[in-house]
Amino acid sequence: MTEFLVQIEGQSRYVRVIAYTVLEVVAILGIDAKFTVFSSLGAAYRLEGDQAPYSIPARLPLIVRLAWWGARHPRVRLAFQIVCWLGLAVSFVQMVTRVPGWPMSLLIAGLANTLAWWWFESERGRIDPEVLVARDP
Repeated sequence: MTEFLVQIEGQSRYVRVIAYTVLEVVAILGIDAKFTVFSSLGAAYRLEGDQAPYSIPARLPLIVRLAWWGARHPRVRLAFQIVCWLGLAVSFVQMVTRVPGWPMSLLIAGLANTLAWWWFESERGRIDPEVLVARDP
C-alpha cells in the first residue's frame, strides 16, 4: 500500500491516507470536494469532483515533507529528540566543570534541541494525526 498526503481545498492541514491507488483515496474522502494528493512515491495528483484524477507538477513544501517523514518514522524522530536532550545534558555538565569549548557545545546542543522541537511542532501543526486506511479487497 502507498501512503498519500492529501490537502483538501480550503484547509491548511494535510490528511494522511494509506491506499493502493489514487482512486481509493477518492473513495475514502468522498467526491464532493477538490483535493491535491501527494504520493509517497513522489507523484502529485489533482482530484476535482467526479472527474478522473490527473497528474500535476507540484511538490510539497520542504517543511511539510520533513513533517511527513517524521510522521512516517516516529522512532527516528524520537531518537533524534533524545540524542538532542542528552547532548544538552552533556553540555550543561561541560559548563559546570568548565571544560574548554563548552560555549560552542552548548550552542550546538541548543540549536539541535530547537530543531527537534520545531520538527515535532511542524508535524502537529501541519498534518492531521488521524490516518485513514483503505479496506483490503
